[in-house]
Formats: sequence, structure tokens, C-alpha cells
Amino acid sequence: MLLAEVLGFTEKLPAPMSATANSFSSVAQHFIVMTLTQANRPIAVSTPLDDDALVLTGVSWTEQLGRPFGGTLDLVSSEGDIDPLDLLKQPVSIRIGDADDSPEYLHGYVTRFGQVGTNAGLYQYHATLAPWMGLLRHVGGSQVFQQQTVVEIAKAVIEARGFTGELEDRLTQTYRQRAYCVQYGESDFQFLSRLFEEEGIYYFFEYTQDQHTMVLCDDVSAHQASTSFDSLPYHAVEQPGTETCLSQWTYERDFNTASYVLRDYDFQKPRAEMTVRQNASDTASDWEWYEFPGQFFETDDGQHYARVLTEAATSDQHAAAVDVSTPSVIAGNLLTMTSHPVDDLNQEYLIVGRHLMMTAGDVSAGGGGAHSFHLSNRLQLLPSSIPYRSRQTTARPVMRGPQIATVVGPDGEEIWTDAYGRIKVQFAWDLVGTGDDSSSCWIRVTQPWTGKGWGAVSIPRVGEEVIVAFLDGNVDRPIVTGRVFNADRMPPEDLADGQAKTIFRTRSTKEGDTNCFHELTFDDTKDAEQIYLHSERDFVRVVENDDSLKVGFDKSDSGDQTIEIYNDQNVQIGVGSGSGSQTTEIGQDRTTTIDAGDDNLTIKQGDQNVSVESGAITIEAATSITLKCGQSSIELTPSGINIQATEIAIKGDAKISMAAPEIEAAADASMTLKGSATAELSSGGSLTVKGAIVQIN
Repeated sequence: MLLAEVLGFTEKLPAPMSATANSFSSVAQHFIVMTLTQANRPIAVSTPLDDDALVLTGVSWTEQLGRPFGGTLDLVSSEGDIDPLDLLKQPVSIRIGDADDSPEYLHGYVTRFGQVGTNAGLYQYHATLAPWMGLLRHVGGSQVFQQQTVVEIAKAVIEARGFTGELEDRLTQTYRQRAYCVQYGESDFQFLSRLFEEEGIYYFFEYTQDQHTMVLCDDVSAHQASTSFDSLPYHAVEQPGTETCLSQWTYERDFNTASYVLRDYDFQKPRAEMTVRQNASDTASDWEWYEFPGQFFETDDGQHYARVLTEAATSDQHAAAVDVSTPSVIAGNLLTMTSHPVDDLNQEYLIVGRHLMMTAGDVSAGGGGAHSFHLSNRLQLLPSSIPYRSRQTTARPVMRGPQIATVVGPDGEEIWTDAYGRIKVQFAWDLVGTGDDSSSCWIRVTQPWTGKGWGAVSIPRVGEEVIVAFLDGNVDRPIVTGRVFNADRMPPEDLADGQAKTIFRTRSTKEGDTNCFHELTFDDTKDAEQIYLHSERDFVRVVENDDSLKVGFDKSDSGDQTIEIYNDQNVQIGVGSGSGSQTTEIGQDRTTTIDAGDDNLTIKQGDQNVSVESGAITIEAATSITLKCGQSSIELTPSGINIQATEIAIKGDAKISMAAPEIEAAADASMTLKGSATAELSSGGSLTVKGAIVQIN
């Protein structure tokens, strides 16, 4: 029989020319006209290529709860030029069993394909398969999720990749809403894996001819027995040709952590005790594992996370394995073992993993029958009474340093904050954020000084560029630590000329411009030192005790003070306290000029004393000067002096002189002119003395 006939080609070669070594070469020259077939084979593969373009000769398939399955296929073909691009990322199904007798199926996407050699004139190919979840290793990035549960986040990510119809939710628990959850520099697979592991969510895969479905689980109630077997007997050694059974049982226990202690801190409840503990059962250890931070803000959530860690450690301690003589049970099925000599082992198990290997090497026409088909199916089991959780093996991304972000807020707002002075930002790496108050969670801002009702507050404003650090490197716990200028937001002055200045300049809001600001500037330029203070509107100073101002004293420098007030000035001293004095001491001159208006001094109680110890007092008025006390007054006008009082006394210790061109003295009743020594009445002209009675003594 010729080699081609042995290999199952449907067209026979011409008779060999000779029995020499050239006969094999002649056969090889005719391979391109031969065809292979998968008909009636125990395992077969369906690809986007022609039905028999590839013939399946071997399968290795590994499954584990909470992990993507992995499959490798050994294939042969009469075609040597199959392009890998025709198969990569394409769905492939594997039939196990007779196509006409309810076969089992496996299904996956091709992630690697290539030619690995030739044998007996056929081309050998190797393919690697993964679920659509595994494809998510090759897509990812950075994005922010807010106010969503892990389940909602996962469904959003999966929907964005177009696999929603290949996901089934059998979850039984309710999961907390995460205020802020960041995917940063992670593939979608890494991101979802760590979220699932943190929450205690795992998954397995169910297969049909056309697709595979990822089933989300958190409880044994999500699992069912295989449609083919709900229980199988145990035989220590499998006996070929007998009933389907379990064999080669092994069981081990691991030393593991006995309890988990988690602790965290919430600035909104700074005195709250946020420590939780969960103890594992049935363990040889008494050691605990302590973690801070525990990634929670509510103790109920902390208890959940500690329980997930404990259950993962407990389920990982039980390492039971068994062979099964059928491919019809998969990871995720429930299976009851019977007939084991150790009666306690005869119970229901959850299949947490399996490794399936199948070969059918005979590719002759109709070949690959029972005589050439070999199957090995090793199961990992966990008693169904023990909750299954996946180990937390997916690392949380750690921020290696601070990030740049821009302060954001609702449209039209210049300052957007809450009672804690927190702000919202959009990170420079965020392609999804909309640049408004939905771009991030509320983020705390470091301040130069904080206390209980006291401290310093400066709120970063919308549009400012800020530096964001992350507590413990946690991408979900940002904190603003600083602010920086950029080309759009430059310093308040040109630093080429103002390097020596320390400037605090604000901006009036809303809609303030460069002319609307408060400012405090320290200019440290040598010999031109200055402190500049500017208030855009009102300036209020409150001094609860003493207030001292010295100008030019400390260094004996000359020092002046200038006060300019555009409108009014009101000074109150001691008003309302019943006391208060003002003392003004001037070394040299004092000049007060009133351009228009009056100058009024009112003393409600007390005296006024004006003393000029050396020099003169000059009071000058354009129209009049009046001194008034009760009914008495002295009025000076440009035309004369008018003195009016009930009594007027003029006394000169030496002499009183009056001189005028005309002097008139009149009394309504009487007038007395009297000299103690002498009295003289004379006139250079005539002298007239008149009276009803004139008495001259």
C-alpha cells in the first residue's frame, strides 16, 4: 500500500516508477492533489476555513474557576500556505464525539497560530485558544468609573468590547457602590480580574457549538450538575471498557493563614474604629494576616473583604483531584462521588478545575476511531459545602508618582467645592472624561495649615493645573498636593524683573479680570525692600488689644507715612465702652487743609485746652470769627468787633488805652467813670457835658 493511501487521501497516486528511494519523492510531488477529511473522527475542529482544511489530531484544555481557560490544538493539513491572519481572533469550535450523536463542544478564539513542521508529507500546525475574556488582555488603558458597583463596571467594560451576549449573571449577592474606581494602565482583563477577586466574584465557561458563555458566580447555587452525569462511582483504577467512573483520587491540605485583619481610615469619620477580623475554620495555623489600608470606608464592607480573603485561603487549602473517563464534565459543574471506600469522601463536589487531553493521531480516511483515540481528564474538586473564592493574584496598579490634572466644575462655575474644600479634576491621561464636575470624585486638597475651626484655606479654581498624589499609591485615593503654572496660566508678574518678589494675588469672582484682585507682595530687592498690600474693595482690620505702628524707627531711617482717602474717614475711639482717649504727639509742624466744607469739633463733656508754650496762635477767617459762651459772645468781622454779654469787665493791671477817631459810650440807665486816685476828662477842642442834673464836686 502506498504512503498516501495509509494517510487517507481520497485520490490514489499513480503506480511508482521504481522501488527505489525516488518513489517517495514521486509521492510527495502529488500531495497537492490529495484531500483530508474529518468525517467520522472522534474529535474535529471547525474554523473559518474550509471544513477539512485543518484536521484536529490533539487537544490540551485547561480550566479553572475565576480564570480564563487555555486550549492548544495540534492540527495537520495538506495545505502549506495557511495564513495565520485568516484565523487569529477568529472563533473556533471543537467537536468531541460523533457528530450525529449529541456531541460535546469546546469553543474559543484563536490567539496564536502557526506552522510547526511537516511529517509524512503533511503540514503540522499549532493553535492556541482562549475565551473572549482572555482577549481582553490585549486591550485596555485608563478610565474613571463613579457611583457604580463592580458588576455594573464589568458589564460596561464588556459591552464596550462587544461581548455582552456572551456573559451570564448568576450572582446572588448585592455589591457596594464604588464612589470612585479607576482603571489605570491596565488591560481590561487585569482590571476586571482584580475587581472580581476583591469582591469574591468568580466565573466559569459553558460551551455550545457556536459560542462560549462566561458565567459570573459568587455562590454554589449558581452551579449545576453536568447534563450527562450528576454522580459517578469511584474505582481505584479505571478499567477500560467498563462504565464511566472516577479514579486515581488524591487529596492534600496546605498550611495557610488562620485569620485576616483589615483596617482603614475615613476622614469623614476620623475617630471611628475601622478594624475588622475574619477567622478561617478548620486550619492548622493560628497566624493572622494584617493589611492597611483595607480598601473600605464602611465596616460591613470591610467584613465582606476579610471574609473573601478567608474563604479564598480556605478553598485553596483543599487540593483534591481525580481522573474521570469522560470529557462531559467541566469546571463549574457539580458532581457527586459514590462508592469510595472512605465513606466521608462520598459527597457532592464543585469541579474547580480540569485538565483535558485528547489525541486522535490516525488521519486516514475514516481514521481516528476508538482504537486511536486517547482521553485524559483530570479534575480538581472542592466539597460543595465550602465556598469557593479565587486567590487575589492580580496586582492593583501602584501610582509611581504624582499626576497632572486640571480643576473642573459645572459650566459657568469658577470655584467648585464642598464643605471640606474638596475639588474635582480631569487627569491629563483621561480620554473619557468630559471636563466638568463628572470627571472625578471629590478630592481633598492639602492646605498650609489646618485646625478645628481654624487654619488656612485656598481653593484651587476651575482651570488651574494641580499636582495630584495618591495615598499609598492607590489609584482610587487621590489627594491634591500642589499647584503649578503653565503657558495658559502664567505667574502674576514677569519673573525676569520680579524674581525677588513673593506674591499673593487673587482674582475677583465671578468674571473678574486682571484689574480685579487682592494682593500681598513682599519685594526683597536689596535697598528697595517693600511690602505691598492691595484690597480690591473693602479692607477690614480687627485688633482686639493693642495696635502699634512704627515708621522708620528700628533702623533709625527716615520714614514717612502718607494716608490718602478718596471719600470719607470715620474714627471712633472708645465709643460704646465709656472710655477712650487719643494722644497725638508731633515732633515738628502739623498742617491740616480742608479744601471744601466745615471743620467741627464737639466736646460733649469736659474741657478743651490749647496751649502754645512758645510762639503765637493765629486764627484767621474770611467772614467772621465768633466766640460764644451762653448769652455772651465776641464776634470778629472784617468791619469790626462786637462784644455782647450781660456784664462786660475790662481790667488792665497797668493801663487800658482806647484810641479812635470817634469813641461813643452809651448806657440805657447809668454810666460811671471813676478813678481811685485821679480822673481826667479833657478834649483838644470843645467838651460838652449834658444831663438833667449835672453835679460837679
